[in-house]
Amino acid sequence: IIMDEVMTFLFAGTDTTSVLLAWVIYYLGKYPEIQNKIYQEVNEIIGDNEITIENINQLSYTKLVLLETLRMNPPLPSFIRMAKEDCELGGKFIPKGTD
Repeated sequence: IIMDEVMTFLFAGTDTTSVLLAWVIYYLGKYPEIQNKIYQEVNEIIGDNEITIENINQLSYTKLVLLETLRMNPPLPSFIRMAKEDCELGGKFIPKGTD
């Protein structure tokens, strides 16, 4: 179990990030007007200055594009868990072994 946790920590985050970036690059190539708006926003807020957390947080349009990309193409479209024991959830009985 510890090895599973380590593998998840090391690799799962990079995989989901790379999927997001691949879709963002795809959409920016498909919709150059969105690419131009992001470019303008980054130029206005960051320009030639050093990138900081504060100015990254001001990139509101860019954030919306990332969130919309995640909504349309989630890196993990389904995530299944199995009940290890009988339980009740939201007033419904869930038998052990149910996905």
